[in-house]
Formats: sequence, structure tokens, C-alpha cells
Amino acid sequence: MDLISEDFALPAKSRAQQKLFQAAEHGANFPMAKKLRKSMTHDQLHDFAVGSMKGKPAHVNRYGARHKAGKSR
Repeated sequence: MDLISEDFALPAKSRAQQKLFQAAEHGANFPMAKKLRKSMTHDQLHDFAVGSMKGKPAHVNRYGARHKAGKSR
């Protein structure tokens, strides 16, 4: 799985993704954070980690469907 293509970084698409990139940027010690740190520069991690979470869905699945933050179904 290629986490990003070339040298092009976009802001996180969901709150969960943004929190993951923030954790990786700050040295979290779980497998996905380590994988992100190996595959991206610190600046790329930072680009995904910064920004407001306001208006972002809690999660986005593989197919682009968004789940609202708050109550579960």
C-alpha cells in the first residue's frame, strides 16, 4: 500500500486520519505510526497533521463514504 504518491501531500480527509498523522509526527510507537514515519518526511507528516478538525467527518471508508462524528447507528 502506497501511502502517498510522489511528493504531493494533501490535508487529512477525516478526524481519525488527522489524529493518526499527529501521533506519527510526534513519535507514537504503534505499527501504523512507524510505517508512516518510514514512508514520509517530517514535513509531509506535518502537512497532513495540521489544520482544523471542524467540518471533517469522524471517519472516511475506502470508498469515500463519510461517517459523521457523534452518535453511532
